[in-house]
Amino acid sequence: MKYCNKCGSQIDDESVLCPNCGCVSDNDTYQRIVKGNSQSGIKTAAMVFNILSIVACSLIAFYYSFLLAATQFSIFALFVIISALPLSWCIPMTIHYSKSIKTHTPVSIGFKICCLIFLNLIGGILMLVDND
Repeated sequence: MKYCNKCGSQIDDESVLCPNCGCVSDNDTYQRIVKGNSQSGIKTAAMVFNILSIVACSLIAFYYSFLLAATQFSIFALFVIISALPLSWCIPMTIHYSKSIKTHTPVSIGFKICCLIFLNLIGGILMLVDND
């Protein structure tokens, strides 16, 4: 059992608010709960733009692969490789950012700048604007 810092009444170990006065009993636990239940709109928007970037790269790669199958030109094989190449870093970067949002771990400035340059301009700017 723990006691309230404001009124001194007994509080269960798991409770965050005092049942008597409503005061926050443990500020660290309260901040983790509040931060865990809410997600920044900027992070969500950045994630959406990153996913749209992956979809666009995939559509371009499929388009060139269908052209390659239809025309049998070797130049389209080069376009398939070039258009599919960004997926090799777009997908892992988006997965890493998604995991960092879920676990509330901070993302480095270097990663945000790499996302700005290599993944999506708008998503990278939104990540840089987000101060978490």
